[in-house]
Amino acid sequence: MDIIFNQLTHLYHPKTPFERIALNTINLEMASQSFTSIVGETGSGKSTLVQHINGLLKPSSGSIQIGSLSIEAGKKVSNLKELRKQVGMVFQYPEHQLFEETVLKDICFGPINFGVPEAEAERRAQWAIKQVGLDTDILSRSPFDLSGGQMRRVAIAGVLAIDPKVVILDEPTAGLDPKGRKDIMSLFKQLHKERQWTTIMVTHSMEDAAYYSDQIVVMNKGTVAMHDSPENVFIQIDELKKLGLDLPQTMQFLRLFYAKQKLNDIKPVFSIEETADEIIRALSGEKGVIR
Repeated sequence: MDIIFNQLTHLYHPKTPFERIALNTINLEMASQSFTSIVGETGSGKSTLVQHINGLLKPSSGSIQIGSLSIEAGKKVSNLKELRKQVGMVFQYPEHQLFEETVLKDICFGPINFGVPEAEAERRAQWAIKQVGLDTDILSRSPFDLSGGQMRRVAIAGVLAIDPKVVILDEPTAGLDPKGRKDIMSLFKQLHKERQWTTIMVTHSMEDAAYYSDQIVVMNKGTVAMHDSPENVFIQIDELKKLGLDLPQTMQFLRLFYAKQKLNDIKPVFSIEETADEIIRALSGEKGVIR
């Protein structure tokens, strides 16, 4: 489902001495079934932006359209429950969301809360736990007896069981080692494709933003500084530096390599395989790497 921000502004502590503009006149579109990463320095407005998508925050002015549902400043949201049924949110450290006695009850909580019959909720739990790579035997266990990685997958299964059309990932790889990060992001990539989600990811990882996204939104002081494909964003090296952001590690490596080779203006590449190919071309004397 399409998501459209129209002149959206959000104030914290309005009409008080502590009033602060968190988002300033945001105009932004995220196409249905796209994968959008939102990056920017701490305090740039990333989390504030995505919290408007499921109604956790409401606009101070302007509006946001999520499919056929809308939230407008100054108007009561009459269909908030339907909105949150359509928009699933995986919070940072989602394992902290777990609270029920068993994994089964925890996964079923969301669907039942949205009016799904208990038998159907349990069927969804059986399906969802398999989707995140866990055995159904785990459903009878306490979520607090699981490993950290298992708990995170159970929390993701709880979002899956709601069957949302939009999924928001808030720093989904926080606290994970490199293998855990790759496993979780590969899972999200697979689910994004299979479930045809509109996925929005808030991340500090330039590597994940570059590799998994269709488009990147760069936030700066509550405004949209850039909105483009990963290739077009990460080629703007000087502008990113001004915004306090690094290049993905693959491009950082290539930049150092080309400096030693006295070459300029690297091609944006985001995987180890592409990086290796570019180095081979450079060493073989091919000029295809130069833009």
